[in-house]
Amino acid sequence: MKQQSLKFTIIVGCFWILIMGIINLVFKPYGIDYDSGWAATSAFFIASALIFNYLTNSIRISKDHVKSYLLVIIVFLAMALSINYIFPISIIKKFEIINSKIIFPLFSWNVFVSKSADIIFQQLLINILIEHYLKFYNRRDSVKYFGIFFAVIHLPLFYVFGLKALYFILPSIAGGVLFAYLISYFYRGYLLSLGFHFTFYLGLGVFLRYLN
Repeated sequence: MKQQSLKFTIIVGCFWILIMGIINLVFKPYGIDYDSGWAATSAFFIASALIFNYLTNSIRISKDHVKSYLLVIIVFLAMALSINYIFPISIIKKFEIINSKIIFPLFSWNVFVSKSADIIFQQLLINILIEHYLKFYNRRDSVKYFGIFFAVIHLPLFYVFGLKALYFILPSIAGGVLFAYLISYFYRGYLLSLGFHFTFYLGLGVFLRYLN
């Protein structure tokens, strides 16, 4: 990997870990989480990604991008909220999910709005890094390098969730390659990447709702 590309990869990785660290180690201990602190959490995620993009002058975000993102979010938010009716859970299971610290499987509107902001934060950084790679490497190498990055960047989740972090780390190995491939090879691949990211969390959420 070229030195300039490696340097930018480290910058993106450090920024990503910093923001997630603030969310999990600063916000959450004060009750600012995906549930009761959904507004602050969502605003922090979106603002952080946009500020980073502005400071690094990475990608141009057009009105078309914003409209497309909003459309995808609305569709998946509707799907998430409908899960409570299609796959209902007991009060006991609800408390189990809350105590597990992985609360997006509740699929309440406020939690999923926060999770949507989290996903958008990740997707913007994903786009920024892949677009950077494509300036230096061919598409195949860009996909390979980002796949490695995406798997490594999820390792700190062990500190937050313990072994439950494997729910995210194992899929991230394939997910990073998939996201990079879609963005690199397809027109408006960033929307396909966003859609698959949401689909993963919907599927994982349903699985965790019924995990004994």
